[in-house]
Amino acid sequence: MRHRVRRAALLMLLALATLVPVLLPARPPTAEAQRAGALLVRDAYDRLLNLYVDPLDPAALLGEAWSGVAGAALAAGVDRLPALPPLPAGRREAWALFAESYAELERRVAGQILPSDLAHTAIGAMTEARNECHTYFLTPARYTAFRQQLDGQQRFVGAGISISSTSPYTITRVIPDSPAERAGLLAGDVILAIDGVPAAEHTPASLRSRIAGEAGTPVSFTVARAGELEARLITVIRGVVHVPAVAHALRPDGIGVVTISTFAIDGTTERQTRAALLELEEQGATAWVLDLRYNPGGSVTSVLRVLGLFTAREIPAITTAQRGRAPVEAMPIGPALAVQRPMAVLVGPQSASGAEIVAAVLQDTGRARIVGQRTSGCANAGTLTELADGSAMVITSARLLAGPLQRAVDGPGVEPDELVTRSAPGDPALEAAAAYLLARRAMVGQP
Repeated sequence: MRHRVRRAALLMLLALATLVPVLLPARPPTAEAQRAGALLVRDAYDRLLNLYVDPLDPAALLGEAWSGVAGAALAAGVDRLPALPPLPAGRREAWALFAESYAELERRVAGQILPSDLAHTAIGAMTEARNECHTYFLTPARYTAFRQQLDGQQRFVGAGISISSTSPYTITRVIPDSPAERAGLLAGDVILAIDGVPAAEHTPASLRSRIAGEAGTPVSFTVARAGELEARLITVIRGVVHVPAVAHALRPDGIGVVTISTFAIDGTTERQTRAALLELEEQGATAWVLDLRYNPGGSVTSVLRVLGLFTAREIPAITTAQRGRAPVEAMPIGPALAVQRPMAVLVGPQSASGAEIVAAVLQDTGRARIVGQRTSGCANAGTLTELADGSAMVITSARLLAGPLQRAVDGPGVEPDELVTRSAPGDPALEAAAAYLLARRAMVGQP
């Protein structure tokens, strides 16, 4: 079996649901399908050992894979599981013993769990056990969506909102030109009920599940809006939501707002960001706000090119430390914009990875004021590697330090210069950033 391999240094965070086995009343899988499943697990095992930033213990890694598949088999109703013998420390020797037990497990779950699903469960268990946000497994379907996001073409079917993770559930974001925006939902609306079911009866996961649905189907929101005594009932017709890589708008006060949702691998983000800022300049913008609040990251090159729009090329932006290699510094990639304006950057808990690096560099160089909430603290580099069946893995392959101060962002995140939580209708963080920029403009006498 030949394996298609594509690797790209990434700064990316993507939340994934736990894999569960698919129960099928299907005929037993072929021997070829079983061999393909085992080879897939072997390939993922080898790549983790080769690429992960810290040395991994082969026996422990395969033990994690076994825990995953054994749990899936038990959930499928298989009560007699083969034993996994103690595994030796050697890489090949550990695999040889594991493979024997894995093959027997495949035979016992035949007709209940597909070989591909069993392999995916094993791979998912090995990646999840790293407990590292840049190491994860992507099924073929999730990998397709992942690629769309990296290419700046993120699309999904739904309402087009983000909600808070705790009750009372509040709409934190309404995606522009989404079904939710067209129906009249606003950021800051408190969700009281979905389709008549009180929101308080839901967990965050069950609430999001109820909001999700097929295109063309309705979902009704009962919301409380600040300043209004009565609740509103708003019905949204679910549809395709497109999240642009870059969007921009000029406020009446002369502040241009540029929202970057991803750092695309194909150069889309930096091209569109440059074009947006030049257009805002033509429209008379006197200051800029860079909104990175829902940006999960993207490619390292794109991050460096966006930084190059605002900073000097000789400033170290990212220091990369890989296993067995000396640290390497990467500088912003220019050219910078000819005209530079005062700038603020909006961040929050959903700002991750590449977005955190950008915020940290702009903060440490004094180029921008950071406003909002602490970022996610997920800022290492992952290597994207495709597997033979169209699935993929992202594997943490480097530790990253941000800016000339070589700040470790992974873990602590980026603390904003001005902390603003959403406790008022509208967009308090944006208004705080605008107030800062307007005060600065008044101080220096800018038009």
